[in-house]
Amino acid sequence: MICKNCMNQKAQKMTGSIHIMQKLCKHLKITKSKYNDTLLKIKLQKKWWGSMEKKVGSFIVFLLLLCTSIVYASNQSIVVSVYDTHNNYLQQAMVQTEFVIQVVVHNISMGNTIPALKGLDQFQYSFQGRSSNYSMHNGQSSNKTIYKFIAKALHHGVYTLGPITYTDSSGNIFTSNLVEIVVGDQQIKKQQHGSKDRFQCSVQSDAYEVFVGEKIRLQIDFLDYVGINQFTPSLPTFQDIIVTDVTQTKKQERSFDKDNQEHLHTQWVLDCYPKQVGFSVIQGIKIRLIEPNERNDFFGFMSSMMSAEKELVAEPIGIKVLPLPHCQDLENIQAVGEFSKITLSTNIDTAEQGQGFTLRVDIFGNGNLEMIDSFSLVLPQEFSSYTTHAGKIDRDRTSKRFEYIIQAQESGTYEIPAQNFTYFDLNSGDYVTLQSNPKTMTITKGTHTYSDQYKLYEENELDTESENQITVSAYTILDTYDERNYWKGISLSLYALAIRVIFLLFLFMIGYRYFLKKYVLSHDKLQHFLLFLKAHRALKIAEKKENIATLYNVFITIFVGLNVGRRGEINENLIEGYLQKKCFSVDQIKKWNIFYHKLLQASFSQGDKKMSLLLVQEAFVWLSLLKNRS
Repeated sequence: MICKNCMNQKAQKMTGSIHIMQKLCKHLKITKSKYNDTLLKIKLQKKWWGSMEKKVGSFIVFLLLLCTSIVYASNQSIVVSVYDTHNNYLQQAMVQTEFVIQVVVHNISMGNTIPALKGLDQFQYSFQGRSSNYSMHNGQSSNKTIYKFIAKALHHGVYTLGPITYTDSSGNIFTSNLVEIVVGDQQIKKQQHGSKDRFQCSVQSDAYEVFVGEKIRLQIDFLDYVGINQFTPSLPTFQDIIVTDVTQTKKQERSFDKDNQEHLHTQWVLDCYPKQVGFSVIQGIKIRLIEPNERNDFFGFMSSMMSAEKELVAEPIGIKVLPLPHCQDLENIQAVGEFSKITLSTNIDTAEQGQGFTLRVDIFGNGNLEMIDSFSLVLPQEFSSYTTHAGKIDRDRTSKRFEYIIQAQESGTYEIPAQNFTYFDLNSGDYVTLQSNPKTMTITKGTHTYSDQYKLYEENELDTESENQITVSAYTILDTYDERNYWKGISLSLYALAIRVIFLLFLFMIGYRYFLKKYVLSHDKLQHFLLFLKAHRALKIAEKKENIATLYNVFITIFVGLNVGRRGEINENLIEGYLQKKCFSVDQIKKWNIFYHKLLQASFSQGDKKMSLLLVQEAFVWLSLLKNRS
């Protein structure tokens, strides 16, 4: 029989275990709910951080777009600048010389309105035109409009241009910059750092302030940093100066500039005389040249030299031409320089009444002989004078002669008085008068009439023309014939025969061209010969110039000509298959593959000189093998 106490003890133990189990289950439920809460919190945190990353990324993109739009908005501007006619920035413009005023409008719509530039009316100007440029940047359209004006300043000074003020449809006000233009006697470009031009042309004078009629020497310098042979100076038709002589003083002399760069220097010197008072602009002097332009065009297996015509325009220069000093007793003095004497002579010493004779006045010296248009004669009242022609300058420019036909109406002995010649002497700065010798003429009674003077006038004209023209009779055969009668003597049958012969020659040329093109030039052996001839020449040039980079193209062109494949498709396998067809041995094909890889490497990089020569020699060997086997 079980003890009651034992039963109670077992019941208490079971009750305790149930309580423990209940507590444990309750704890587990609490732990599970906490765990679920923790997982939920982690998921919510991940979701929150993910949304924050998106928000931050979107905010950064928004900031970038905002900055772009701010930059775009800040690029709205109006800029005024000054250039010469060759698009070089000007530091100083030349008086009475054209220059360019450029207005650039960025991202502002002005429609068809021309900007109102303040100060533009200070110059002689004309509107040259307008050009526009549109582009896209980050989805935003950008436009640039350029307005050009051609202007000329008539006086020296400092001029202010601008500003341009413009108000758009939204009420925004835009203002341009101010530009100061200095106008002087010479044009000065702004110094720009960069590479030196391949060619340079400049003009300078030995004096920039002279008297009218005073001699100046213009010097044209052509600097060649490339080395060309075809160039020539080109002079415009000057309105204000007379050019009397052009001399080449230097011809491609090797020299060095201030930067110690070597170049070829060619120089011309012009002797000139200004003929108008004021500011004379010398511009439009050019150098016409054939400029080489290297390009790689591999059909002829080599780099060819292409050329282009170019005009190099020198910067203009200004000469201030002063009037001669005023003298109350002298007017219309044309002669300026250094003159030595004046002589008076006649072709005869005695003439009959009414007979014309020639009177010569010779002026000797160094000066503006071309500007001395006439000479005022002082003659006895019984003499009449007729000018035969304008004064003639001798070849050495040491004298000028004026000739007149003189006719005396009454007999007697007359003295032609000494003639005066006044000029402005540059050394003394004063006027000097030279006096010729007098000339005595004896006029006898005769039967000559006024018509004789015209006969003598015509004889003098013929004499003058004969001095300037080649006598045709010295180069013609004495037995002359009538050319019209010669052509009349040819029968019509000969004309018909000549036409038939010409027609047959025409047909023969067409047939010959067709035969030559179809049966000769297209012949396989001829094509083969020409292909390897050109390749051999290309290898010779590559050897001479040590240019091994072209060897690869030479052999590729050979295989294209041998119909191995088209250019761009030829590879190592196609070439190897062609060599197998042409019975190259396995050892030769292996050596070819090694040579082929050398060619590929050489086409991308230059080796040393010794390796280059060896590769060229090996190329000649393979060229000979291919020629014999193909």
